[in-house]
Amino acid sequence: MNTQTSSEKKEPIINQNNPVGGFFKELKKITIKLKNLSDTILLTGETGVDKSLAAKEIHKASNRKNKTFGIINCSNITDSLFQSELFGHIKGSFTGAHQGRKGIVFTCHGGTLFLDKIGDLPLPQQAKLLRLLEEGEIQPVGSDKVINVNLRIIAATNQNLSDLTKKNLFRSDLFYRINVIQIHIPSLKERKDEIEPLIDYFINEFKIENQLKEKIDSQLIEEIKLIFPHKPWPGNVRQLRSKLRYWIIFGKPKIKHEIKEFYDLDDLPLNIKKAQCIIEELIIRKALKKFNGNRTKTAREISISVPALMYKIKEYGI
Repeated sequence: MNTQTSSEKKEPIINQNNPVGGFFKELKKITIKLKNLSDTILLTGETGVDKSLAAKEIHKASNRKNKTFGIINCSNITDSLFQSELFGHIKGSFTGAHQGRKGIVFTCHGGTLFLDKIGDLPLPQQAKLLRLLEEGEIQPVGSDKVINVNLRIIAATNQNLSDLTKKNLFRSDLFYRINVIQIHIPSLKERKDEIEPLIDYFINEFKIENQLKEKIDSQLIEEIKLIFPHKPWPGNVRQLRSKLRYWIIFGKPKIKHEIKEFYDLDDLPLNIKKAQCIIEELIIRKALKKFNGNRTKTAREISISVPALMYKIKEYGI
């Protein structure tokens, strides 16, 4: 898989038609190639696929991992604060500037700056960002001093920047600067094999954030891992993470009613064969867990022969 560095139109390194072995598994291969490089990376994908998680993984795998990883949400920053937030300001440079401030770009010197939702950045701010990308220089507000910085830029968008440039809503020169290495993150429905590892990742994240020492109900986690892979997840990873945290917080007793709602007839595909397969797989998985993987007891419980069960286990990749 070749790393692309041309600013011309190209296919992304990882795309929805080639999620070989799962997105994050493939991303790990890519980070090895990118480890010692400083080229700008553009992450694309639907809202909620967790482009920030991918950006963090790229940073952690790089030779910049011991330096700062900074984040700017380009849709939430006003034009008046843009330069100050990014490049800093000196004392007295504007009303309210009672003391000087180092911007996030200076803080990230030697590290990585993640520009989330860059497609939402207004044109005036795009021009100010271009100098950083072209020259590697910043000038704090109110200062005549130019500061050289060394950092990797990772940008992310859920919009088609190429289309925005044609509509004059996004600068073409900025697009070429950030579209050096493009990585497309598939939707969660296209990488369901990653749902279980993501569940483990977010459970660990939850425990660390809340300094939990006690174990989370293992039976609850089993039910989550049984049900979650069969949901469509229109909100992608963000929705999965939120729902998982809700279930962990409120525990099994308060969500029994929601389990039925969470996977009901409305979620099943309007195709009898596909719906039967989904229900069949759920039943087999549940029975196998009930009997700790014992094939004979499982087959007897669900009223099929052992050879038929073995065939189904192989068919569903259980």
